[in-house]
Amino acid sequence: MIRIIRSHNRLNGLRFSALEFGLVGLVVLALAGYFLLAGASLLGVATLGIAVNCVPVVWLGIGSLRAGESDIGLRAMLRPTARTAALREHPTAQRDTYIVAGATLLPFLVVVTVIVELRGKRSKTTDPQS
Repeated sequence: MIRIIRSHNRLNGLRFSALEFGLVGLVVLALAGYFLLAGASLLGVATLGIAVNCVPVVWLGIGSLRAGESDIGLRAMLRPTARTAALREHPTAQRDTYIVAGATLLPFLVVVTVIVELRGKRSKTTDPQS
């Protein structure tokens, strides 16, 4: 999931992706608060899960910006030559976009997957057997 999010952010633009998912996360978080206050617990928890799923996309985007990583961005993707080159470099871009969008809508799926991946990486780096 981390690879898919990083690729998605790079293709769409690091700032754009962080802002897009940050804004969506805040709007959905407000909806979660409304549902929870209105007594609709199931809807509240579900929308909270969707808001939480936006955090890894924002977090990875900001991390990439801080690290000085380059991106392509939506404006460049409008040029046929840039789009062709990007899709040649990232042949699964369309599928990855569907995965990020779809997984974000399944409460807590993205954040749990990213945590599992990070723990797996951490245990591989601390395991003397690997």
